[in-house]
Parts: sequence; C-alpha cells; structure tokens
Amino acid sequence: MTEQTAIIRPESVYDGFEFDPKLVQRGWDEVEVGYQYTDYPLRSVVITEQMVDDFARMTGDFNPIHLDPAFARKSIHRQKIAHGALMLSLVVGQYHGSGFTYGTTLALLNIQSNFQRTCGMGEEVYGTFEVIEKEAEPHPKRGKMRLSSALRSVKTHEPFMECEFEVLVRRLRGKSALKRLGLEPAVECAAPDVSADVVVVTNGTMGATRG
Repeated sequence: MTEQTAIIRPESVYDGFEFDPKLVQRGWDEVEVGYQYTDYPLRSVVITEQMVDDFARMTGDFNPIHLDPAFARKSIHRQKIAHGALMLSLVVGQYHGSGFTYGTTLALLNIQSNFQRTCGMGEEVYGTFEVIEKEAEPHPKRGKMRLSSALRSVKTHEPFMECEFEVLVRRLRGKSALKRLGLEPAVECAAPDVSADVVVVTNGTMGATRG
C-alpha cells in the first residue's frame, strides 16, 4: 500500500534547491500577463560531460559532435556541444524547479524553440521567464498560460536559446486560495487533505508532485 502525506507548500529549501516562498504554488488566477521572474542566482546549471553522456544514453542521440572530442574539434564548433534537446529540457526544468506553479501545473501543452548559439562543456546556465498570455478554459478549475523563456549564460547573460511554451495550470479557489494567500490559519495535527497539492511519500522516499 502506498503511504501518502500531504504537505501544503514546500519549505524554502527543498532537496537542495531554494524557493522564493512568494513565488511558490501560484495558480492561474494569481498570475498576471507581463509577470517576469528568474531563479538566478538561486538556481543555475553547469553543463558537464557526464550530463551530456547521460542524455545521449537516455535518448539514443550519439551524434559525435556531442561525444567525440577529436570529431568535434574538426567541426565548425571546435569543441563538443550540448544537445539542443538537452538545453530545451533544462528550460522546462528551470521553470518547474522554481516552484512557480508548484502543484498547480497540470500539463505541458506545446513548446517552440529558437537556438541562438551552441553551448559547450562547463558553461553555467539559468532560465528567465515572462508570462505573455493567459486563456481561461471552459473547465472552471484550470486555464492555459503561455510563457516566453530563455536559457542564458551566467557569464554574459546572453541567451543560448529562446522558446515559448504553453502550460495547463490549475485555478486556486476556495480553501486552496485562502491557504495560498495566508488568509486561513493552518490547523495543526489535522488529517492530511490528499486533494491538496501534495508531496508524496512512498516507501520512505519523499518527492514533490510538480505537475
């Protein structure tokens, strides 16, 4: 039997990553078009050879431009470069890792990307995001949100890639909204509300459900 324990919001530091408590668990109704945010310098990622090797094994993309130093030196890039799909995945990871819509993102609907330049080993990158569009769904408990984002260099702050993606986000209403806004005091020793945004504990291992 799976054991579940409900935790309404993550702590400011969770699994080694830091959260800005004001940004965590935003619902569709709380997000305004034009809102911008970034996790830098709280969160950044260094592109390593191990990361690129692992991505190649996971996806089956063994293009030598990513893996073979001798081959890469003879290419127009003069060095090994990270997979484009890896960079795209990091953008999505930076978005979810921020906790911005922790427990409220329901699905990634579509994504479009544009690569400005290649990314070599050892580069440190971070994500930036702006909400550019919102669309209410016929269903009263969810809505669509489109974001413009970029994966940028920590050294220069110039983008390696830019993309737009659309997510389906839960609308926080009633008790959930009150708790999020701090208008309803938490009840100590209350039974877990498994309908709330949760952190699932399975066989003693805790992991956040982030949509």
